Formats: sequence, C-alpha cells, structure tokens
Amino acid sequence: MKVRQLPYIDWSSPGMIDPGRAERDDESPLEDIDIDDDAPAIVIEYARAHGYRPAHPRVLPSARFSDARAEPWQCKMINARTAADETGPRSATVRMRLTSSCAGWKQRPTSEEFFEAIRAETLTGRQKAILDTWANEAQGFEVLHACTEHAYTLRQLGAALERAGIERCAIAEGLNRLSM
Repeated sequence: MKVRQLPYIDWSSPGMIDPGRAERDDESPLEDIDIDDDAPAIVIEYARAHGYRPAHPRVLPSARFSDARAEPWQCKMINARTAADETGPRSATVRMRLTSSCAGWKQRPTSEEFFEAIRAETLTGRQKAILDTWANEAQGFEVLHACTEHAYTLRQLGAALERAGIERCAIAEGLNRLSM
C-alpha cells in the first residue's frame, strides 16, 4: 500500500528553519512510501487518514555549523571535563553514552572508535552504526559536552552525519539551533 508522505514541520521556533530563506532545501514534493499490506489494520487505517510525517527534522548542511573548537570559557560555563584522559578521543561523555546505549553489542564501541568515525572519509558499517547511535540516543547536553570535550566540532559532527547518510535524527533539532 502506498502512503502519502508529508513534509516535516519544524514547530520548535516559527521561522527559524525556513526553506524560503535557503536555510534548508524545501522537502516538497515527497515520494509516497510503501507500507506492507500485512501491517496491523490500525496502522493502515491511520496511514490512509493522516499520511506519514517524519518524526525528526533534517540536519542542516554541515557548512552551516562552526568548525571552531570550544573556547575555554564555553567549557567552564558547562563544567566540561578538561583532563586529557577525559577529552578528545577519550571523551568521557561519549564513553558514557556509548556504554549505556550499546550495552547489548557483542563488542561495545569505544570513545576512540567514535572519534575516528567522526573523522573518517569513508565509513565502515560499524562506524555508521556508532554515529547512528550517537545521533539518535545522545541527549542535547551530551552533544554540547562532547563538543566542549573536543570530541568534535559541530561542523565535524554535521559532516560525519552527512557521510553516514543520517539526514534525520533525534539530535537534529538541537543541533540545528546551534547553526551559524
């Protein structure tokens, strides 16, 4: 069964993310999506009545984000870690999020793997999975803390999500608010 796909509406701040101002590409017209005919009747009924709308906004292009490292005053403002064994490739925030979110993985990813994935030009399947985990399970404060712990710049994060093909994710709304 084909279901009409509706554009995402960003209600977080009227006018903040506006295709008319070239802040993001217009999402219309969108292709219809397929739903299996053996889906539960309630799903089919709802889809016929309302269409489908993505749950998350698109991440803005990486060029819209700053490539500057977090300044010392920014780190101090949020009490970011500064010890060498808790920053950069050993970001404590990244380590804690991956430990929590990847508990069931056969081999749990490390903050060093995440650091490499952010910077990899060609991503492996595992690196894409690590980035997808971060993009959909990290909390807004964790995105900022990892940035102040120098795990990435916001532009590096945006570019890594682009390379991984992650255009919509849970952190998109908060990340987009940090654009230049």
